[in-house]
Amino acid sequence: MREIYIDGNEILDENAFYDILQEKLKLPDYFGRNLDALWESIADEEIELPIIIEVVNSSKIQENLGDNFFNNIMSIFKDAQDELGKEKFRFEIK
Repeated sequence: MREIYIDGNEILDENAFYDILQEKLKLPDYFGRNLDALWESIADEEIELPIIIEVVNSSKIQENLGDNFFNNIMSIFKDAQDELGKEKFRFEIK
């Protein structure tokens, strides 16, 4: 199972967030750089599975992007974990 780490200290704005996700998840060039596109990429299994996403320094993401955006990101990851199953997609917040 592939493991990736998303460090909140590296995410200063939405562009940085999408840059990091696109690189680490190996999202295609046509990735829409919005939360709907993120969900579709995960749900349609356009990313290499199985995967564990570990989010560290999550409070910095929340601080830099706001509570609503942060909660939406976490909701997408939780929904993906529920839909795909932990054997394919798992995320942890630190």
